[in-house]
Amino acid sequence: MLKSERMSKAVIISPKSYQSKIVKELYNLKAIHILNHLKDEMDIGNPLPNASAISETLISVRAIISNLNLEGDVALRNGFRAIGVKNFAHLASTVKKLQEQTNTQLEKIRQTENAISGNARAISLLEKIEALRLPLDACSPYKSLAVFAGDVEAPQTLAKGMQQITDEFELRQSEKTMALFVARPYEARAEELLAKHNFSEMDLSHITGLKGEPAEQIRKLAAELEKSEKSLREAKKAIESLGNKWHDFLILSEKFLSAELEKAEAPLRFAASQNIIVITGWVPTKYTGKLTETIAKITEGHAEMEVSKPSHDDSVPVKLANAKLSKPYEFLLNLYALPKYSEIDPTLFLFLTFPLFFGIILGDIGYGLVILALLFYMPKKYPGMKPIAKIMLPAALSSVIFGFLFGEIFGFEELLGFHLPHVLSRIHQVREMLAFSVFIGLLHINLGLLLGFVNELEHGLRKALLAKGSWWLLQISILGIWLTASGQIALPIYASIAAAIISAALIYMGESITGIIEIPGLISNLISYTRLAAVGLASVGLAVVVNSFMEDFINAGGIMAVAGVTIGIFGHALNIALGLLGGFLQSIRLNYVEFFTKFFKGGAVPYYPFGKKLDEAAQ
Repeated sequence: MLKSERMSKAVIISPKSYQSKIVKELYNLKAIHILNHLKDEMDIGNPLPNASAISETLISVRAIISNLNLEGDVALRNGFRAIGVKNFAHLASTVKKLQEQTNTQLEKIRQTENAISGNARAISLLEKIEALRLPLDACSPYKSLAVFAGDVEAPQTLAKGMQQITDEFELRQSEKTMALFVARPYEARAEELLAKHNFSEMDLSHITGLKGEPAEQIRKLAAELEKSEKSLREAKKAIESLGNKWHDFLILSEKFLSAELEKAEAPLRFAASQNIIVITGWVPTKYTGKLTETIAKITEGHAEMEVSKPSHDDSVPVKLANAKLSKPYEFLLNLYALPKYSEIDPTLFLFLTFPLFFGIILGDIGYGLVILALLFYMPKKYPGMKPIAKIMLPAALSSVIFGFLFGEIFGFEELLGFHLPHVLSRIHQVREMLAFSVFIGLLHINLGLLLGFVNELEHGLRKALLAKGSWWLLQISILGIWLTASGQIALPIYASIAAAIISAALIYMGESITGIIEIPGLISNLISYTRLAAVGLASVGLAVVVNSFMEDFINAGGIMAVAGVTIGIFGHALNIALGLLGGFLQSIRLNYVEFFTKFFKGGAVPYYPFGKKLDEAAQ
């Protein structure tokens, strides 16, 4: 529980003739984290012969899934039989035909949408030309006349401006749309005037070649538009039918081909010579016996497998191994970093301290029960919240427990004339709350130092004593200085000061200058735990304010009583939201910053066994 899954390094040496069988069995076993071979005295292996064909078919399947907008999941069992095909050739040909059908419908949709878009633009232009009372022939180019059609600002002012240039023009307008016909010699000056009026020219290319009256062409285009829209609906319905008919086939094919491609490309991770392959990887120690037996069986004793323990310099992939209760808190650890193979896994301590800190901050019976209700309801509606809900459930229970210890329910210490019993009042015993928070911090920090001491034992007892034991001597020295200065013990103060200096020297020997720099941080770390009391006090303070307003309004009666109830509901809802956010962030911070830095370095590679998807491997 305090260490990740124990691993062993496995090296498989086999004749190349057994490569396909070995790949298949390793994939089915889903136990070996294969290390990629870097080319040295041995080459990198080649993919299996069918890798290219599988890859091409998989790309096609994924393209079809994307084009058909397919979602959902279907369990894959029994390989080809689950998909409904005889073999890979049958699968590939089926996918090819399906891709052709899909592409045909998609092309039809694209062409129809283009036609609809073109007709819609043409109708819009024709309506503007109709409003100008112009025949379509008038929009054609002339040798002697320049034609400008579009939108301008203040067309009335435009007419006056043209009169100052020439009388050889005609202007038609409807609202901001206008058509200007002007003699060619004045074309350039007309363009300058139009630019001053922010002229936006209409693109007449959409109606090029049309003759007659705009209204007649509008009717024709509207009929074509209706046909195109009907054709578009049919094509989209055909695409939807394809998706419904082939949904399971495509989803299963994508899964199957992904697995087959992973197998086919596996040799790219092996070392290989002309006749031999070498596979190196990490296996959970409990599976090494089964792996050895499997390799011997499928190679008929022609392969060798060497199993060894990790050395100090090995970068061992990490698979966390926590009990069911603490396992959800691996989510918080993954947000930070995975512990190195030799380090203690802090997940169990997150499980213990996160709810504790959260409960101290949001210790209220009412708030805790509301959060519990939300945690049972929200994951059912939003399944993605399940990981957070599993983490927050113990925290919400902790809030209820501390609510009883603090004697608070929705900020009230007295309810219906009954004074709630309490062990510690956050409102009236602020000094005691601060002392309690610092005491919790002292225990938490020293637990971190103890875990750091255990981690350092890997490098020897001397290293552990210098790097972590010296911090305990420093704390004892500081305590001695304070007790002596306050007259509580009769001990020469120089003895405690000398012990403090010695502890600083030992810290330097164990952690170099970094440790010396962190000495002032020990005090700031302890002070940081006062946030448990401070954030909690802010929460209960807001609850008291909300209750005070609510009582004043309710006592006024009538509509004011309704307002008072509303204030109470919204005020406490806001306080719960702030408490959730503050409690979550502060509880994580005290673990990540104050606790982890005392023993945890992290940075391990996650265990990713061949044959398992990454999300499955993390479970």
